Amino acid sequence: MAFSRGLVSFIAVFILYRRETEGKYIATETCSEDTCLYLYSANVVQMMGGTESQLHVNTDVKTVCESVGTFDELKATRYCIDLEKTTIYSQQQLVGDELENTAKQAKELLKEPFCFIQTSDGKIASVQHNHNEVISVVNMKKGIAAAFQGNFKQTAEEVEEDTQSKHVSQYRYETPGEDHVIMYRTVDSENIMQSAVNEENEKPIGIQKSEVVEYKKGVLQSSSGTVKVTVSGPGQTEQLSYQSSDSVTYDESFGSNELSGTGKYTLKLQKCYKKASVAKRSVNILALKENDLRATFEKEEHDKLEMAQLRKEAPSIKPLLLRLHNNLTDTSAGNHVRSILRLEAKNGPLPGTVPAITEVMDYLSLVSNSSSEKDTEMRVLLYSFLSAEGSIDSQKALMNAIQTTKDQKERNTLTVQLAFVANIHPDMLSQIENLIVSSNDTTDALILSYGALASSLSPDLQHRIVSFLVNHINQTT
Repeated sequence: MAFSRGLVSFIAVFILYRRETEGKYIATETCSEDTCLYLYSANVVQMMGGTESQLHVNTDVKTVCESVGTFDELKATRYCIDLEKTTIYSQQQLVGDELENTAKQAKELLKEPFCFIQTSDGKIASVQHNHNEVISVVNMKKGIAAAFQGNFKQTAEEVEEDTQSKHVSQYRYETPGEDHVIMYRTVDSENIMQSAVNEENEKPIGIQKSEVVEYKKGVLQSSSGTVKVTVSGPGQTEQLSYQSSDSVTYDESFGSNELSGTGKYTLKLQKCYKKASVAKRSVNILALKENDLRATFEKEEHDKLEMAQLRKEAPSIKPLLLRLHNNLTDTSAGNHVRSILRLEAKNGPLPGTVPAITEVMDYLSLVSNSSSEKDTEMRVLLYSFLSAEGSIDSQKALMNAIQTTKDQKERNTLTVQLAFVANIHPDMLSQIENLIVSSNDTTDALILSYGALASSLSPDLQHRIVSFLVNHINQTT
């Protein structure tokens, strides 16, 4: 795919390509950390032949800890990133659509997720991405990942690498509180050990950096900095400026034999929260071999199209639930609801829609206290939706119903639904165990469902279930 000069300018600070750091990451366990949302803001100003053009970019950077492990025997963590709500727009003095097309092109390419590996000393050891991506987009993503780099050893000097060079960084530190450090990092041309080069013309580069990175309790709070890159050699006179959206400056001192970019970037934490669907998505991405993510991307795109069509036909599932309440054998309505719940459990609800699980819970509250046969059957069907959806809220609602439902037949039916929960939460296992020990009239059904859960769980949880059942049977016989 060909790219305009506008896109080249868009990643001017990052485009000087360096090969990936050699090494291998081995994941040893999954993470339990929250998803964190950052706001990234940047601005590109280009001067060519007296014509000014600008590209502005803002994007949400959603990070999730995918796994912990080792990178060349160093302890390391792998984080995965989604760039969401990306806005890229252009401004020009002269009429033209090149930068507008560039903005659309870049926005589309930046949709694909990527991951980076951070070693225990704070360095970004590797960035993992779709191997089909062009180098300009790859280096933009590397630039975002590089904003997470710190020096947890807190040495005065450290050898580091990024997309521009291998160099010696100078550091100073402030420690406002316990487990809270602000790092001030500078790099200039005399500290460059090995520069990236333009492979065709082998133009040497000069680099000056001044960056501030803040970490608190192991979580990046903010990262910002100024970067100037000068590429010397034969070429056309150009002026470039890359910076954050709060100010615009110009560098007018470029000679006819160099290309320069000056700029600032900002990355700031907005919030951290728990969102299982993001974690699941990242785990699915990394289930494939590194740098070979195409199959996952295609599946996710298929899911998005399927969800869009399902929601076009049913913006709300309440009418579908009403149809089922009147006719439980309405397979079309039932399959439609299950499909939406399945996709929401994987990827989250479609923006602008009420989550289907919320509407199921609301409808459940309408029939929860009724003893009519029709409402009882509808209630059981709704709980089957919850077991299939499988979120922690669904599991809690199902367990609460089993514990509080007075009708023996209905309670046994709900107990059977436990066996169909794909990823039972460990807290729910404890509740089931307590119920088995304390209950007489539902024990057999609970034991069967509890045992059936083992097939979809980790070896540790399988061992827990088997050990509990063996001990319980020995104590009751």
